[in-house]
Amino acid sequence: MNYRNHALILGCSFSNGSYTFDADFIKPDLVLQPDGSTKPIDTGLGREHLDVNGSWIEQLSTKDHYTLYTTGGVGVAQYSTVIEYYYEKNQLQDFDYVLIQNTWEPRLCWQEPRPLPECYWIQENLDASNITMYEGKDTSKHFNFMSSAGKSNLGGHFHNAEEWQVDMFQGETNKAVIHSCATYIDEICRLCNKKLFYFHWANTSKGPHVLEYEHGQKLDVPYPWGVGKGTFDLFMKPKYHAYGYIDPSVSRDGKDLFVGHFTKEGNRVVGKRISKELEKYI
Repeated sequence: MNYRNHALILGCSFSNGSYTFDADFIKPDLVLQPDGSTKPIDTGLGREHLDVNGSWIEQLSTKDHYTLYTTGGVGVAQYSTVIEYYYEKNQLQDFDYVLIQNTWEPRLCWQEPRPLPECYWIQENLDASNITMYEGKDTSKHFNFMSSAGKSNLGGHFHNAEEWQVDMFQGETNKAVIHSCATYIDEICRLCNKKLFYFHWANTSKGPHVLEYEHGQKLDVPYPWGVGKGTFDLFMKPKYHAYGYIDPSVSRDGKDLFVGHFTKEGNRVVGKRISKELEKYI
């Protein structure tokens, strides 16, 4: 099929498909207790089912073809490695524009030192014929500073973290790394004369790690994540958002409310608006 444009899209788990909450899908580990007994404790895995179909990307124009790289938990550091790969292979020329779904930073994730194709696999269960999805293997997050192993989660909200971990996460080194990665993407797209578009999944304007792209076009869309002015107002609504309560007796942090990703309907609303804004420029 002849497409109007070919686009390269970079995103995290929010771009990976649609989700449904399932309390029975929780995956606990048996954790040794002080008295020598073991107790099932939620690992933080599971909780929701992913359907690789129903992503917001499906709402973009069917006139274009989309090559999507997506891995849960990654951010601009990972996106820059994809851009670098295509640039060094002289294959960035195969795309007409790049679209970035930004989220909370820093998400300092690096892949193992091996060719990019070995770090991703092609998703073969997509219904949409104009989307090629590459999903990250475990090797795409060889080192991940924001993982639960580092006792941190999205946006730097730490549970039982030591002071040095918080300082490192929020410090100038992390800030310099993510801005360098964003600058690299920005400059490579400019050098190759490729249109660069981006939008923020959440309002990070008050944080220390706001990402902007000097030569990129920020899409004027509400924030999907959050409540109040400037958001899609989809947050914590069962029709749009996968969330629910878990048994606090197995909770790893004593909290029984799980807040997940967006449903197919939530992604539909988000994608329609992104498509409308994107069409202004392409």
